[in-house]
Amino acid sequence: MICKICNKELLNYHSLAVHLTNQHKNITHEEYYVKYVDDKKCYCLTCGSLVPFINLRLGYKKHCSIKCARNDVNIKNKIENTMNKKYGVKYYTISSNFKAQAENTKQIKYNNKNYTNREKSIETTIKNNGGVGFSSESVNTKFKNTMKHNYGVEYAMQCNTLKRKYEDVLNSKYGVRNPLQCKEIRDKTKKKYFYNDINFDSSWEIAFYIYLKDHHIRFEYHPICIDYFYPGDNKIHKYEVDFKLFNNSFIEIKNIHLLNNMKENKKSLEYYKYECMLKNNVKIITDCSKYINYVNQKYGKKYINSFKTR
Repeated sequence: MICKICNKELLNYHSLAVHLTNQHKNITHEEYYVKYVDDKKCYCLTCGSLVPFINLRLGYKKHCSIKCARNDVNIKNKIENTMNKKYGVKYYTISSNFKAQAENTKQIKYNNKNYTNREKSIETTIKNNGGVGFSSESVNTKFKNTMKHNYGVEYAMQCNTLKRKYEDVLNSKYGVRNPLQCKEIRDKTKKKYFYNDINFDSSWEIAFYIYLKDHHIRFEYHPICIDYFYPGDNKIHKYEVDFKLFNNSFIEIKNIHLLNNMKENKKSLEYYKYECMLKNNVKIITDCSKYINYVNQKYGKKYINSFKTR
């Protein structure tokens, strides 16, 4: 292997990559490949878009994504031929023997023949981190530390650079700089679940609702609307409380990141809504893992999703 820039003899592609990184820092591996190995632009065999670069030995990928690879006719035919030779069917899900074997393994290992990889992943995450996603304290801490290291803030919306980038993306896609100014986005954020003849905003709200019901705690869902003034448009707006408990305490279910975004911009409508919560002694719950876990254990992990409307 010869470096085309300085003619140094090297053992293999890996040695060449290390050599380029150390000795020729002004050129990337991809630039070297295009200039000295193959200058043809590579396009996805399925959709025709440009594909990512892998390394100096392999060059570019044949497909831009896993989806395109799966939709490639040649790959599909190859999979079907292999399945046909081994099991006599085009797809493994058609084979009754394959299905029975998979269900039997799941029954022995997990005591549930319909056990999915997603359920296994969630259980492992909860076991290792004490929660899923940002409900896990370790994940939350790691996210904050990464944000502090990269941008000097704990949350993305506290960084002006990231805020501008976010607004630019919104502007290029929807022609607005605030998501609530776009009807398409507002429609997506409408009620997502329908349970017990009630529309709910999120799975967290349903879980909390079920928990209160099952524990015979008296409450009301969306009991009242509280007026608050926003000087930005000189209008009175309404804040709808999520829950009211029997002891007259108000409860708001809010993701920690949404809550921090509300508090971040003191001139925004959301900040005045947050102030309205504080003035009316609304208790804000930012971690519903206790209620989610309760519902999952009692009714099954697919119970809440079965009420999803979209």
